[in-house]
Amino acid sequence: ANGSYETDFQIGQSRSLIQQRQKIQAELNKLSLLLDYEEWVKRSQEKKSQKEIPSIEWEKPLMQTQIENLPSLQYRIENLLSNRAKVYSQINLAKSLMKLSSMREQTSLIYQKAGKVEDNRLLSSYNIEQILYKAAEQAKELKDKRAQSNALGYLGRYLYERSEQLPNNEKLTKNKLLQDSYNRTKKAILLTEEIDEKGQNFTKTKYTKDLVYQWEWQLG
Repeated sequence: ANGSYETDFQIGQSRSLIQQRQKIQAELNKLSLLLDYEEWVKRSQEKKSQKEIPSIEWEKPLMQTQIENLPSLQYRIENLLSNRAKVYSQINLAKSLMKLSSMREQTSLIYQKAGKVEDNRLLSSYNIEQILYKAAEQAKELKDKRAQSNALGYLGRYLYERSEQLPNNEKLTKNKLLQDSYNRTKKAILLTEEIDEKGQNFTKTKYTKDLVYQWEWQLG
């Protein structure tokens, strides 16, 4: 009887963990879709009038809920068991935070409408870099080179974007960010060229072909 109880408990615990991961993934997907749409709207508005393509109403409940839930979402991701799903959840969260960091006026509006104080730490460069750095380290521990390449590649991209936002009088900081960006991106490419357990070069397979193209284009 005791063994049956333990088995039932383990099954219940396993189901709970699966449901937790699925909920987190659903939230990440929803946020990503909303931000992708907003980016598409901005690009389209350069060619068409604003009336023809409606932008997201940032003060409305849909986006407001997504933004306000971000601290909780990051906390829940951090507390997931270390596995491939967690690594990609961290990468996807960081990608959304990267987009949101360039939309500070909209996010500030949401907090103002809700009468809340904005947590600037969430969209800070330190937080975003740490999420991607941890994802890369966890992928390395899991021996998942594709995931590690993804994390390092996006970290390189973010560092480059930061350098582009700096004024010319901050040349030393700008150059350091550019060098760090180059190093991370180069490492991301090298990971795709390493030999797997079967002695196959990843660059000769479809497994990392998309990554090779993406990071080589990023180095430009």
